[in-house]
Amino acid sequence: MGLCLSAAALLAAVGGLTGLNPAHPVRPCVEALAGQGGGGYRTPDADISVSRTLVPLSVRCDFSGGTRVELVPAWVNPLLALSLVGAAGCVAGFVRAASATRRGVPVGGHPAY
Repeated sequence: MGLCLSAAALLAAVGGLTGLNPAHPVRPCVEALAGQGGGGYRTPDADISVSRTLVPLSVRCDFSGGTRVELVPAWVNPLLALSLVGAAGCVAGFVRAASATRRGVPVGGHPAY
């Protein structure tokens, strides 16, 4: 369970901190657009709006020309969901094992032992 929760925390940090540049908040947007072959985008910062959401993790840059760039990598949200499901499965298994132990039912192993 700890591994799953650690992975979830790491992925949430990756997604949440993506594009975070307090000194120049739109610089990651311009760099991402240039990395996608958008060329040198040179307009005032007011022409770029940055929106963030927590579920799903997203940092989206909207340029004045209608171009949109997503800064959070595509693999972050599916892996985050899988790690949270894994953690929930670990908790469910722990609860099941604890309740079986209280009832005196052996958990795992061969029934003859």
